[in-house]
Amino acid sequence: MTALTVATLFTGCKKDDPDAIDMSILKKGVQIVYDAQGNQHEVVDLGFTNGLLWSTCNLGANSPQELGNFYAWGETEPKESYSEANYKWTKEEGTVFTKYTLKKDEKDVKMDPIDGKQILDATDDAVKVALGDHWKIPLKEDFTELTTACKRRCCKLNGVWGYLFTSKETGNSIFLPLAGFYDETDNFFIGTYGYYWTNYLSSDTREATHFYMVRPENNPARHTTERYLGLSIRPVYK
Repeated sequence: MTALTVATLFTGCKKDDPDAIDMSILKKGVQIVYDAQGNQHEVVDLGFTNGLLWSTCNLGANSPQELGNFYAWGETEPKESYSEANYKWTKEEGTVFTKYTLKKDEKDVKMDPIDGKQILDATDDAVKVALGDHWKIPLKEDFTELTTACKRRCCKLNGVWGYLFTSKETGNSIFLPLAGFYDETDNFFIGTYGYYWTNYLSSDTREATHFYMVRPENNPARHTTERYLGLSIRPVYK
């Protein structure tokens, strides 16, 4: 197990469930944009000061309640197993980090070389690689604004637990599923926790910054966790 701990039982969906929301809520304000291959994608304006538009689905998903793919931080493809040993930016069975390295050596981990990078290169941004130049993984500041610019509700969409974020300015909404995370081949805390990568490393070379939500409802916040874990990604567009 890793730093992502604690669990809550996952409950099923009932008819006339007070926690359930209707898909129509997510249709308000939807705009159609295109990726680099000419495929259509739905985005919404949540009233961000920088004009950022949020995708209605996770990367790899086709509907708001689908979990989508899971990615290690700085990797651009999903995989069957997520481990320190098969993480792209390490060598020697995950004991030596080879990119996004901040200082010479830290406890129980080595770096070679030291590059001082804390922000993902465009070539390591899974969203930009998959969808094109106008797309990216959210900044940590984007998730902060998501919590301040929107009202939130922990709820279910078609039986899937997640968080509904509704803009205080535009009234448009997105739904972020509580998809859990992958360590090795196991998904932990699906339906209880949602973890979404940002593009930013932490002060610890081994970890990167993510946004997390939990059921029962709490205040969504930023945290850090091991880079090799498989987390969700929500694309943004500008």
